[in-house]
Amino acid sequence: MHFHGDYPCDSLFQPEKLVGKRHQEVARNPDDEAFWAEHNRHLEQHPPFSNFVYSVSNFGGGTSYVTVNGSPVFDTDGQFRGYRSTARDVTPLVESQQRNEALTRELQDRIQESEGELSRRNAHLDIFASSIAHDLRAPLITIQGFGGMVLSQDGPEPSEDGSRRVERMLGATREMGETLDDLLELSRVAKWCPRLQPVDLSRIAREVVGELQKEEPNRNVELKLESGLVLESDPDLTRLLLRQLMTNAWKFTRGRDGAAIQVVRARHEGYGQVVYVRDNGAGFVPPTGITYSEPFRKFHSKG
Repeated sequence: MHFHGDYPCDSLFQPEKLVGKRHQEVARNPDDEAFWAEHNRHLEQHPPFSNFVYSVSNFGGGTSYVTVNGSPVFDTDGQFRGYRSTARDVTPLVESQQRNEALTRELQDRIQESEGELSRRNAHLDIFASSIAHDLRAPLITIQGFGGMVLSQDGPEPSEDGSRRVERMLGATREMGETLDDLLELSRVAKWCPRLQPVDLSRIAREVVGELQKEEPNRNVELKLESGLVLESDPDLTRLLLRQLMTNAWKFTRGRDGAAIQVVRARHEGYGQVVYVRDNGAGFVPPTGITYSEPFRKFHSKG
């Protein structure tokens, strides 16, 4: 190692401690065998090298970093004599990179910690929701059981009015059970990560209608399912949402003459092409109904 004659005397390095030595001899990490072995292997064929960074002891006893560029030197016979190298102090740059790396690691650790805490809380919420659903479902099962016994018991048949009331009671317990299932499903949807891809709504609507007709084969419902309804969405979430909407339409048109359900496309100001599930059954006042779709807003984007 040699120094140019105009090397500054107030430099961080002491020339007398560096002259005539190899880079590994003046480095602060000469015992890092893997680091230097990799560098030495690279030099075996005597190629030029650049931007080789290592640490050295500076004038104040601290650590500085240099980047070295080297060119091979050959004598007139073509024999390799060594390297002619230039070194540049890059301590501020390296220290800045080290700070950034430390901040990145700290940020990653915090993210992992937050994700772990979120997972634990979600697990506790799942347990809580399942527990509540179980506790609420238990009395429903009891009511359904005794209601069925009343309808099927031997002896004097209940009056027509009494049978109708028991049927209404059993219907109410079934609806409450379905509501509990829907709430559990909704709690899972809230944590769902969407996978966007082309989804054929027309096909899903036909499949859902087939399932509903199997459950109530005697229902007479006029159906209009538009073909070619394809959109970019999550297939599982879309099936869940479409089935819920169509099930509601199926349920709230029950008992209506001329019941009709439509899955059609229309143009909406501000959103362009949209898909509607429409029916002529019982409904709710629009301002109130807006809140029912609130949990699904995070899966919706304009356009």
